[in-house]
Parts: sequence; structure tokens; C-alpha cells
Amino acid sequence: MGREICWSIHSCDPPADTIPCPVCPSLYHERIGLTVHLSTHRPGGGSKIPKCKKVTVPSLYKLYERMIIARMSLTVEEYLTPDQAGFRPGRSTCGQLLNLTQYIVDGFEEKQITGTVFVDLTAAYDTVNQKILLLKVAKMIKNKKIVSIIQTLLENRRFAVEMDGRKSRWQLQKNGLPQGSVLAPTLFNIYTNDQPEFDHTRRFIYADDLYLATQSTSFNAIETRLTDALSSLFNYYTENSLNANPSKAQECAFHLNNHQANTKLEITWNDQPLNRILFRSMGQICHAKKVDAELNNACRIVTGQLKPTPLPLLYRTAGIAPRDIRRQTHGSTEKHKQEIYLRHPLFDHSYPRARLKSRKSFRTVESVQPDQAARQRLELWNTWDNTTNEAIQTPKEQLPSGRELQRKDWVTLNRARAKAGKTASALHKWKLRLNSECPCGNQNQTMDHILSECTEGPHCTDQDLRDCTDAAQAWITHWRDKI
Repeated sequence: MGREICWSIHSCDPPADTIPCPVCPSLYHERIGLTVHLSTHRPGGGSKIPKCKKVTVPSLYKLYERMIIARMSLTVEEYLTPDQAGFRPGRSTCGQLLNLTQYIVDGFEEKQITGTVFVDLTAAYDTVNQKILLLKVAKMIKNKKIVSIIQTLLENRRFAVEMDGRKSRWQLQKNGLPQGSVLAPTLFNIYTNDQPEFDHTRRFIYADDLYLATQSTSFNAIETRLTDALSSLFNYYTENSLNANPSKAQECAFHLNNHQANTKLEITWNDQPLNRILFRSMGQICHAKKVDAELNNACRIVTGQLKPTPLPLLYRTAGIAPRDIRRQTHGSTEKHKQEIYLRHPLFDHSYPRARLKSRKSFRTVESVQPDQAARQRLELWNTWDNTTNEAIQTPKEQLPSGRELQRKDWVTLNRARAKAGKTASALHKWKLRLNSECPCGNQNQTMDHILSECTEGPHCTDQDLRDCTDAAQAWITHWRDKI
């Protein structure tokens, strides 16, 4: 962002003629005798620090930001709202999503309709008013030196735009938080910590994402509450220079009343009706199926396997547990966190009386300690995988032998292990070849045939393939350009 950092390393105390930066004090680590002088002067502005080499060192800049976070984190955590889960210790995306999901499931149990609004901000970090931010930081941490340092890190930042070989003039960045800064998320949490709260309406916040949710037996009550909440939010965003985007905000109602499945919440924001999201199932919402397909594609990229390869064999050759087992295990470890971590959004959550036998909420998940997660994955994997293939290792979370081979050899080895390659029989089945005959004269060229019977090349056993022996490598060398 148009800044340079002056630094020098000394084997002992800094020399007497070294003048520290007037804004950022010297930082001295007695144990290793490292003195780092940080300067936030613009390039070309000159430096009065002698014997310092001017270099652009993003890692040192981020290190300095982390030191500031460590200094102010305890104070900030005392004041931040518990609804905010973004970039805070003990909180995570999974925990906040679980919190929202459990709120909806609790509504099912209590015969309530849950109305939600997903609020969107345009360029949230780029529109932060720095003067308002510094005022809020000062009120929260009450430390003039820290506020002064943060002000120095934010001011005098320049930017330019380059497109099609043409570059604009350097401009001064008057507002916004620096992209990629480790301090920016904490500052944004402070900046938006005073968002309005509402009666009978809950907030689920992660960084700049906000979800409003309320429950009632009446659609009209939900519409009134959420519309009033959005009106207050719009005024807040205007006062704090944040750009609300009603055109991207979306609403959704969660309930079990099938005769009202097509009922749309009539919610407006700044006189603009919100778009509707329709979830037909809480089990497979949004892009879950698309994510599963991409996870399988990633395993195929790792192993070089073809799409017809059975999934159990695909996971074993990739050394990656099946997606459902990984999700189940992660849910078990999240349950453990929910039970013991005070910062978890669902810690000490009071579940309603279980009414729906068909609904299995987070309360039914078995708790597993994080250090036992790998063992549970392997146990579930072995129970799930009942295939018998001696050429592939048993379920194990590591790549099988042969991973040091060249890419083409590695792909050939894995296809041979799974018995799924571009053999004449497979190509004929896929209508890419007129017949399935092998060059050796056999009427059906399968993977088993070219491994143990074909006279056109060497042979090898399943054990050779599993252990990647010399016999297997000789077979791979002959067939790698053919299957």
C-alpha cells in the first residue's frame, strides 16, 4: 500500500547513533538480541534512521500488527457482542452456522415459524470511516498510544490503478481498512460492535455478514419485526458510512407447515422488497450436492482415477476419508467444543422438549475429543467400506505407496489398482471403440487380463501393485500410455 519498513538487526543493543522512529518505538527481544525499527514513512520521503536498510517487508508489518492485537485483544474481547463470531478466539464459521441452524430446529420443535433475513453490505471494509473508527477504538480500549499507532497505520496510504498498460496517478486513501491486514478484521468488529439490537429478534454475525432471525406463529408478526429491524439498520449504516445493499439481501421462512410452503414473507428494506430463498430440506440446503461433487473431483485429480471408479476405491487410493464420515466426525468434535468451551455460541444451550422423532438435531450428536477424531474416522471408514480389493491399501489417511512416481506413472498405477482404466473393454462400453478385443487376440481386454494374462507385456499381481514393487513399475512402464 505504498509503505516501506525500515529495519536493522544487531547482535546486541542498538548502537548509540541509531534514532528510533518517532511514531513506532523500538522493539527489543532480549533473548535473541533482535532490534527491529519500524517506520511508516512513504517511499521517497526520506528516513533519519542511519544504518537501516529500506525494504518492503510485509511479514514484519504483519508481525507489528499482531503485536498490537495481542496488546488490545483482552480489552476488546470484554466489549465485543457475543453475537459476533468473526475472527475471534474460540469462535468459528462452523460454530455460528450451527448456532443459526439449531435456532431454526428449535423453532420446529416448538411449532414456530422462523423468519430470517440475510443482510448484505457492499465493499464493507473499503467504506469504513477512519475518524469514526478511531473514536470507537478510543472509547473501547482507552489507550492513547494504541490509538495513535492505529491512526498512523491507517493514514497516508496511497493507491493507483493500472489497466491495459496505463497507470493512474497515486491517490490518497482517506477511508477504508487495508486489504490483507491482520488487524483489519478486529478493527471492523470494533467499528460495527454498536449495531442496533432488537426485541424478539436475534442477530447472527460473522465479520461483515449479518443474519436476522425471529420466531412466531404468525407470518405477519415476523414481517413486522424484520421490516422494523431493517429500517433501524439502514439508518445505522448511513450514519456510519456503510453501504447497505437491499437488492442482494434475501429472506427465507423455515417451518413445517406444508400447506404454507409457498408463502412469501412481505419484507421491505428502504421501500424495496427482498428476494426470497427457498429451502426444501434442512438436510441438503444450498450447494451441498455440488460441494460433494467437487470433493470427489478433487480426489480424482489427486489419484488420476476416472469417473467410473467406485467411490470406496477412489477414497482409498486418495487416502482421504469419505465426505460424510468427515462431516460426522467434525460434528462430533464440534459437539465436544460446545460442551466445554465457554466461548462457543451454543455453550450451555437449553434445548426445547424433543417433539419430532424424525428430527435429529445437534443435541443427538455424540461428543468426541479432537485428539480422537482420526481414530473415529478410520473406524467409521472401515465399517462403511466393505469392498475387497487387495491391490489397494486398507482405509488409511495417507497416500499409498508409489506417490514418489512421476505423474503419468502414478495415474497408471492407481487405475490398475482400482481395475478401472481405458482398456478396450471399457472404451467399447463407453461407445468409444467398435470392439473390446485385445491386441494379443483375447476377445475382451479387461484390466485383469492385461495384468495377468496378456502376452503383449509384463505381468504383476495385486500385491505388487499395492507395494509398488519392481514388477509393478515394469508393468507401468509398458502400459502407461495405453490405459
